[in-house]
Amino acid sequence: MIKQREEMYLTGTEVAQRLNISKSTFYRRYRSSLQEYKVGKLKRIHYSLSEVEQLNSIELVVRPTDASQENEHRRAASTA
Repeated sequence: MIKQREEMYLTGTEVAQRLNISKSTFYRRYRSSLQEYKVGKLKRIHYSLSEVEQLNSIELVVRPTDASQENEHRRAASTA
């Protein structure tokens, strides 16, 4: 984690850990949802902690909704 101008930045590995997913899942499914920042001495790609937290809160809201809709579709199909 790197701090620059009052903002904290995470590597892709750190983001995956914070979201509780694998690195490959982060890069495949979520990376495009976040702005990339080149920070630090080596100017490697990092992601804003505040943006990661927003993404995490959105995912927590969306997942139960998707699961409940899927369960409703299964129930409807089994009764038909």
